[in-house]
Amino acid sequence: MKIFKNIWIVGALYTALTACDPANKLETAINQELESGIKNDSLFMGIHFGWTQKEFYDHCWKMNKQGIFANGSQGASVLYAFKDDEGYNVDFNFFPEYDDGRAYRYNASFGYNAWSPWNKQLQSDDLLKKLSGILLKWYGGNDLFKVTENKITTFYKIDGNRQIALRIKDDRLVVATFIDLSHYTPYSD
Repeated sequence: MKIFKNIWIVGALYTALTACDPANKLETAINQELESGIKNDSLFMGIHFGWTQKEFYDHCWKMNKQGIFANGSQGASVLYAFKDDEGYNVDFNFFPEYDDGRAYRYNASFGYNAWSPWNKQLQSDDLLKKLSGILLKWYGGNDLFKVTENKITTFYKIDGNRQIALRIKDDRLVVATFIDLSHYTPYSD
């Protein structure tokens, strides 16, 4: 009877500890969303998961000709500039990663165009707060949730196969990844 009691206590402690584990929270959210069967390939400004390089470049070229997109930072990304809710200009740089010739991940960064170290209202921590609201306007659905692991806090929005992760890179930039979880699942068996 004493052994059974000890096993039960160890099991209860393990369950309590793993329930608080940030990786488990993220894994649970990913699994629930993938099991929903919802497929969200649309990202932003007409960009989609699954595109070939040609589809991506053709779309960006059209958007560039319309003055909506421009060359991004160091010519290695696409720039979409927009205004936040307070009217500040935000630079959104992004570029896809491909596997088997199809875009499955977009790496991005957000930063205020007028950022400077002494301009406190244009720091990345304030931008991160505003991006949560902006992403909810763009995508609707469920709220972002926070996971802190190894002293790094990341905010996630997961809708079906589409995962968006935001975290502060430095005083100026918030980095983001848009991942097609049906292609890449970091917690799958």
